[in-house]
Formats: sequence, structure tokens, C-alpha cells
Amino acid sequence: KSFRKNGSGERWHYISSSLSNSRFGWTYRINTQVEYNTDPNPCKWALESNDGDNAFFPIDLAGTSNADFYCFYEKKYHWINFRRNSLSHWHMDLKDNSGDPDDPDNHAWIDYVNELGAHENEDHFIPGKGYLMSIKAEFWQEEVQGINRNSQFHQNRGTLNNGPINIDVTAEAPEWTYLTGYNLLGNPYQSFLDFDVFASVNAERWNQAPDAPFEWANTYAVYDPSTNDYLQYMAGSSKGSMTAPRYINMHQGFMVHMSNPGPVQFTNDMRSNDTIGEVHFRGVQPAFPLINFILTDSEGKTDLAILELNRAENTGAEKLRVGSPAGRIYFRYNDENLAIFFRDNAKDYQSLNFAAEEDGVFTLSWERANDDFNSLTLIDNITGVKTDMLTHDHYIFEGSTQDYRTRFKIVFEFNNDDEQEEVATENFAFFNNDNLVVNGTGIFEVVDVMGRVLYATELFDSQSTISMPASAKGVCLLRLTNGSDVKVQKVMVR
Repeated sequence: KSFRKNGSGERWHYISSSLSNSRFGWTYRINTQVEYNTDPNPCKWALESNDGDNAFFPIDLAGTSNADFYCFYEKKYHWINFRRNSLSHWHMDLKDNSGDPDDPDNHAWIDYVNELGAHENEDHFIPGKGYLMSIKAEFWQEEVQGINRNSQFHQNRGTLNNGPINIDVTAEAPEWTYLTGYNLLGNPYQSFLDFDVFASVNAERWNQAPDAPFEWANTYAVYDPSTNDYLQYMAGSSKGSMTAPRYINMHQGFMVHMSNPGPVQFTNDMRSNDTIGEVHFRGVQPAFPLINFILTDSEGKTDLAILELNRAENTGAEKLRVGSPAGRIYFRYNDENLAIFFRDNAKDYQSLNFAAEEDGVFTLSWERANDDFNSLTLIDNITGVKTDMLTHDHYIFEGSTQDYRTRFKIVFEFNNDDEQEEVATENFAFFNNDNLVVNGTGIFEVVDVMGRVLYATELFDSQSTISMPASAKGVCLLRLTNGSDVKVQKVMVR
């Protein structure tokens, strides 16, 4: 069966196979152990010239340097590069981060045990398992320029998978990582895979306890070349939402985050052969008001967060830590970080958290769908800058690893909400640990519930940090006066 690779020119692809007995198609010219080194092809990984028609990697790939192939070894939380033979796997993370990264003794060896129980690289696709493949970007450019190569197709022979398929997942990882429970799976069928059915059948893999709800059992992530990011899926997402689809494509690998180890099952009941297009497979796709937020760092890497409003209840999809952008955005609900948040209309604002993993300049952009906003404002709690999100589509700011996480606030009002009162004036002050951060200039006062002024000062900077007076306890009013402009905010001082 042949299939077309993604023609966008992007290098990395999560893939899987819908075939049994499907060969990768390479050999090693060095089958003994190779010590750690920086050679890109230490075991002389070579394409099999005698069986190109049967191999996944065709022999006319214009050299092995144009391709790479990995699996994700969940039990050790490590990418295994199949360029290295079975005797030559090592951990790319250092034993001692302060030690010499070029010292072979500072690299831990890994005994890779594949899904078949063998202490070696598999040479066939394992149904239900995902893999990571790369094609060099320059090689793609040759195809774009009209150089015709058969390698624009990856082809293979085998028997189509059919019926139940089991594959083990893990919820553990080595002590050095806090990112446990990630597994790379793959659609094992030559048809679309309904993730809702997959999640329902395998609910116990997400449950923390037998009677616990599988709150995050509806989440997976897949790489999207168009955004240079990983899209996540949330059951019941509205039309226009930048989520991954409910139905996973053929030959597609995907990441899931598991709570309990054990076997997951793929079955024929999860399969669908309906046409994708604009048609939602089984029922009409909802259309709640939503905002897609896209955070872009200086290297063009992105992170996504999606807000859907006016839902009947609050729920969401866990933020999966995949990809490597320099900054991340997310919503907080029930002490969880959410990449996708469905929320009700009980309040007219929403906080959006930002976390920088390195200092730099970031661009926060947004796209709207299904909405009828009368006003929509983005407030930067650090700089005090307000941006009209109806007339602008992005905001550029500096981010630091030392910044507090509740960076942004979105204030909104709907045109069609006749009973909604006027949107309250946005907060101009907030607590950062024990200090009060105030955005704006003018006369600032702290007033208790009896009307007594407990503290007063004049602020000259766009943002000021204030230590609250010891006499300020309980509910207090903050008042900021600048000419005829008076802002009032109620706070709880503990």
C-alpha cells in the first residue's frame, strides 16, 4: 500500500502502519556495539537495495542522510534512533548535567526491549505503535523544484490489519523526568479511527482509581505542520476550533497521556470510512463562541490554547507537554493546566496563563469563530497594556522566566446578551505573592469597609509594586484617581 507523505516541506512526521508484516527496509553494516559518538550514522544504517519494492524506505531516497527513523521508548522516556543497532542504544540525556556532554562515560546505556519482547530494534511496523520519521527539508525542496523521485511515495507490502489489536502502554518514567505517562500510539487500520470510541473502550487506562471519572480520557496530541505545533483534541469541540480532529487519519501516529499502565485495545468498532471534508461524521458539530490563542516565539515555534464560551458546564483538555516552544499558554481550572477550556457564562472575563521557558520576545495572536462580541479586550497584567481584540489580531510582548503566570486577562461582552449588565471595569491591581501590583498613574488609596483611608500615595509609573499596610485586613477597596478618571476595585487582604 502506498501513501503520500505530507507535502508541506516539514521534516518530522508521526506515522503508523495499517499493515501487518510491513518491513522498514534497511540493514546495518556494523552489527557490534558502537560506543557513544557524534557520528550521524554510527552503525552504517543502509537502505536495502535488493528489496526496494517491499520496503517502507525506497532505495532511491538519494542517500540515507535524507531520512531518519525513531520509536519512543515509553518505559525509559527516550527516543530510540533506529540508525543505531540493537547493541548501541544510549541515553541522550546526561547522567550528570554539570559534566562533560562529550564524555561517553557521562551517557547512560539503554537496553531497548521492543513490543515483541526482544532486546533489539524491530524491523517491521508493530500495529498500534507510533513512530517518528524525518525527511530532510532540502530533499523536499528538490521535489518542489520538479525533480521527480519515486521516494515522494513511501510504499510497502503486507496484510491489512483487521480486528482487535492490543498494545501495552506505560504511566511511568525515570525519576529524572516529571513528564510521566506519555505514549506514542498509531492508527493500525486503513480507515479513520474514532478517538471517542477508543477513549471509551480504554477508559481504565486514564482512571486514577476504579471509581474515578476519566476526565482527561478524551485527549490526544498530533503534530500539525501548518502551525509548527501539536494540536490537541477535545470531545465536542466547536466548528472553527484549532483542535485535532475526532477522527485520526490512516498512517497517523498520536501522543496520549496515560494514568495507568496496561494494554490498550483497538477494535473494528473504532473504525469509520465516512468522508471527512466539511461533514462531521456522526452528528452535527456544535458552534459555540470560541477564541483560538496562538503564542509564537522568536524561532517561529508555537503553543496553542483554546477557549470556548457559553458552555453548560466547565471542563477541558489537559495541557500535554509536547514540542519545545520557548513559551506556553494555558488556562487554569480545578488545579489543572488546560490547553482547551470549555466554560460557562457565569463571569465576563477569563485569565490566560503564560509561562516562559526562556526569556525573549513573544507574539500572542488570536482567531475567533461563532461569536457576536460587543467588546473583547486583552489586558496584560504586567504592562497594563489593553488591546482591542476585535480590531487587532495580535499583541507583542517581552516574557521572562521570572514573570508570574497569570499574565493575561480577557474581558468580553456579547451583543446578543440582553440581560447582561455592563461589563465591569477591568481590574487594575493584583497580588504577586505578598505585594500589590498596580497598573496606572494617579492618586492611589486603600480604603476599608468603613470608608477610612488606610494608605494613600501618588503613582507616577505605568506599573508600581506596593507593600500593603499592616492595618489593611479583610475586604478593602482600591481607588485610583487620575483627573476625572476614577477606578475602584474590591480585594481581599489576608
